Amino acid sequence: MSTESKSEVSGSTLPKYCMVATDLDSTLLNNKHQISERNAAMLRKLHDMGLHVVLCSGRMAPCMHPYERALRMDLNMVSYNGAVAFATESCNRSTYFLQPVPPSVTKRVLGLCDEWGLTCNIYHQDISQGGISARVSDDSHRRLTERYRLLTSCTYSFIDDHGPFVDSEPYKLLILTEGSVEELYDKVRESLSDVLDDVHLIQAEYFVEILNKKANKRSALTALCQSLNIDMGQVVAFGDGNNDVEFMQGAGFGVAMSNAQPECKKHADKVSCWSNEEDAVARELELLLASGQLVPHHEPAPHCHDHDHDHDHATATAKVELSE
Repeated sequence: MSTESKSEVSGSTLPKYCMVATDLDSTLLNNKHQISERNAAMLRKLHDMGLHVVLCSGRMAPCMHPYERALRMDLNMVSYNGAVAFATESCNRSTYFLQPVPPSVTKRVLGLCDEWGLTCNIYHQDISQGGISARVSDDSHRRLTERYRLLTSCTYSFIDDHGPFVDSEPYKLLILTEGSVEELYDKVRESLSDVLDDVHLIQAEYFVEILNKKANKRSALTALCQSLNIDMGQVVAFGDGNNDVEFMQGAGFGVAMSNAQPECKKHADKVSCWSNEEDAVARELELLLASGQLVPHHEPAPHCHDHDHDHDHATATAKVELSE
């Protein structure tokens, strides 16, 4: 992509943005999974100015709330890699967008995990069942779930079998492996070849995620923007991963971290010269603010109401600190 960004186009009229949407891991968070004081201060400043700040993550919602509390803001969120868009806490975390995994796909995926001897994270809609359930039957399963717990500070509920969940509609499913994740992705894709029109697969470092085909950060953020009377062209989005490509493409201005994956960089409007370790989000926002491109949203905020209409909440304890 060009090194010149939309924010650097010469002329008297520069695009204006009234929403900042940012990924968490390897974007807003540093490698210690903390929000730097510079990033936090910049987001608070924009929030106080009247801009919308939205956290967009593959994490489950309860594992995002501690970062919201660390920022000391009441925020809308896109969680579970775009399966859900949640309203603010003051609006009771009602949903602007909800696209869970179809029960038929859940049954197939859990059956494959049983057949292959793999463990699978099941992300519940029913908070009474805990945050994530997973069948753990050997040392590999224990190592993988502990690795994932340390990454996200999630809370697990370990189960003996998948029986109670085979007909459920989880927000998403996530198969973990200590083997080749590329081979696992290909194996899952081949095994679900007859239902690929219903699923969205995401390959990560050591796991493969299975979501509803309609679930992605762009679709969820678009639904959120519509409810807030904001055009996607008024959004500046930050990301680093392949799961950020769609929502960065849909935004008015998409910025990839210098540490972003190649596919993310390819589709960004700008590749930052700074990484998540160098406060890239704050630095890029400082540039946009200095150029007069970050402006308050002047539309009145919609009244809180139940948005649970787009179908076609789990507690977690996490230590989150602002890095000095």
